[in-house]
Amino acid sequence: MGGRLLVWLVLTSSLLTAVLGARILGVFPFPSRSHVVIYSTLLKELAARGHEVTVFSDYPLLTPVPNYTDVKLDLDKNVLAGEIFVF
Repeated sequence: MGGRLLVWLVLTSSLLTAVLGARILGVFPFPSRSHVVIYSTLLKELAARGHEVTVFSDYPLLTPVPNYTDVKLDLDKNVLAGEIFVF
């Protein structure tokens, strides 16, 4: 009886410690802070839960977060003025 209990405990504990973390990519190619702010809370929470998050945006986080990598894009702010759509 004690052997079965030990096997059950070992199998159960190995299943409980198995975590499936994802690699998540966030791409925000539009130079508007509002687009990044909306999703930054979600992406920070995913990083806090063990996922590896990489974000490409023009607005990196001010405070670094573990599992969260910022890649700063230097986007042209004239896109917001509509100059990119002039033909």
